[in-house]
Amino acid sequence: VFFKEGTSEEQIEEIGARIRAYDGVERVEFISAEQAWQNFSEEMYGDSSELLEAFGEENPLQDSASYEVYVNDVSALKTVIPLIERMEGVRKVNSADTVASSLGRFNMLIAYVSVTIIVLLFFVSVFLISTAVATGIRVRRSEISIMKYIGATDAFVRLPFVIEGIVIGLIGAVV
Repeated sequence: VFFKEGTSEEQIEEIGARIRAYDGVERVEFISAEQAWQNFSEEMYGDSSELLEAFGEENPLQDSASYEVYVNDVSALKTVIPLIERMEGVRKVNSADTVASSLGRFNMLIAYVSVTIIVLLFFVSVFLISTAVATGIRVRRSEISIMKYIGATDAFVRLPFVIEGIVIGLIGAVV
């Protein structure tokens, strides 16, 4: 967030306080003109001090104090940026709309892929549990028929298989 020329320090602090109050704003960092020039010169010129000597002691970014605004969620940019742009004393708001929208789309892609994987794993687990129970019934067919002959109810016969299915499902979920 860059300020109009002639904006006083009090107005800049007031703007910062108003930005911090918005929903979705995680933190706001003030970048002084001196810090902006130092960051720019380190980024652009690196160790080439002879290039910096052309500027002498003058700060070409003299009126370039700014705030860096960090949001909790990329989607908050759509609401926060217009609010900041309407503030008195704000000259310009730089934002990475393309990056923000790309990150938003990427987040949605990850969400869809995750839901698809979860649904597939659910169906696979149901299939495995039902197959294990059916195999257990086939293997123990003679035991089941003996239990039925001596008067065991259907619930009494099914209960061990249901418990086995639950245990298999829990172990599979843990794994």
